[in-house]
Amino acid sequence: MELLAPGLAVWRNRPYGEVDDEFVLDLWRERYESDRQTKWTGNPNDGPVAGHEAAHGPLRCRNIPPNGGLVRGNKYDDFTFMLQEDLFACLSDYAYKYRTLPLDLGWQETHRLLYYYPGAQMGPHSDNTPSCFQDAHGAETTDPVAPSRILCTLQFLTTDEKDFIGGELYFPFLDVEYRPSKGDTLIYPANFLHTHGVQAVLDGIRITNLSCFCQGDFTKFAWADHGNGGGRDSDNNIPMQGGNIHIEHENLGDRLKFKWRSYANS
Repeated sequence: MELLAPGLAVWRNRPYGEVDDEFVLDLWRERYESDRQTKWTGNPNDGPVAGHEAAHGPLRCRNIPPNGGLVRGNKYDDFTFMLQEDLFACLSDYAYKYRTLPLDLGWQETHRLLYYYPGAQMGPHSDNTPSCFQDAHGAETTDPVAPSRILCTLQFLTTDEKDFIGGELYFPFLDVEYRPSKGDTLIYPANFLHTHGVQAVLDGIRITNLSCFCQGDFTKFAWADHGNGGGRDSDNNIPMQGGNIHIEHENLGDRLKFKWRSYANS
């Protein structure tokens, strides 16, 4: 673990970085088509665009299938399991440095892939600032999830200069600019001091896996009705509000071991 600034940590050359670029692009296509129920043509403008993706924001899709959860033996799901195992290993290091952190962690948001194409960028923002949107009935709703975020994590699946040019991540209040490389995992607090943005990608494709760790219990939130329903995927132990799941930890003395909670008896 290397600290770029207080709370801003990077782990380099993680095992998931060994997959080839063709697989990463196939993963994006598979997850995009599953999440949006439309064919991926390679042109970001061909499919549906969410409000936060307008004006050159990155495309996003869930990296856990919205219906059915993760299934062992599926090559794309196995890769997401690898990403999750890496996250828990890095989180264990991070929690050893910041010992009170586990007291604030109750659940994890679903994995999301971020697809930056030429021109895509993201302005300075904090990851725990709530946004407003309309529910399925047209009523304005405030996001209940963002204020609960404690940590955010990024896993870089493509490499700067080789796969894309530009796309640097910057933290203006920490005076840090970070150039991502394939196989890097980044963890940082989701607060205003760790406000960050992404410079425009000038050429190529930048693909990142995003997940956030939150406090509280997401099943107690007043979830917005998007017309898609909810419930729990009991077969794969992935509770559905879109793939979010509770986490637990075990104190092993010299480190903490994190895991997803089992719902077998709940």
